Amino acid sequence: MPATAAVLLVGCGNGETGQGGRAEATPKRTDASATPGAKPAGAPVSNAAVRADITAGMRAAGFPEPRFPSAPGDGADAVCVVTTQTPTDIVPSRKDVGLLAAELKRQGWAQKIFMSEDGLTGMSMSKGKWTLQLTGGKISKEKLAQQLPPEQRARARALTGVYGIAVDHACTNRLYAKEREQRDAG
Repeated sequence: MPATAAVLLVGCGNGETGQGGRAEATPKRTDASATPGAKPAGAPVSNAAVRADITAGMRAAGFPEPRFPSAPGDGADAVCVVTTQTPTDIVPSRKDVGLLAAELKRQGWAQKIFMSEDGLTGMSMSKGKWTLQLTGGKISKEKLAQQLPPEQRARARALTGVYGIAVDHACTNRLYAKEREQRDAG
């Protein structure tokens, strides 16, 4: 599976995890306690709601708390894009990534793809106008660098864990159009 979800991710270090790469203080939860505020699938979805859904999914699968690196600037990437990194000590299993997917489905995300290939397990899901791609596995520094724009390749580091990106395409289209209007007017 191509490491599409890793395209915007660089600089992920090792997290504090227990055995198996999962957080010791975060037990697996398969009951409704992992989804206290699940919204109906048709409800508007915010950047904060996407982060909350990803966090609930990670908790349900027993992974450490995810990191949400901030996007540079205050443009479309800061509002319309969520990147996430959850480093683990070992490569996440297909089963563990499946638990994450199951929780996201409970949160109202529709699963489009779930597959394993080349040591990676990935999924693509959607909710409202958001598309989410998450990948669990290990990606070498070199493989990650190949996926990045040339100016970011030097900062690439090997990743083991779950990483991904969520994009509200309607939001990015709106903000990019507004930025183009402002450039053209100026």
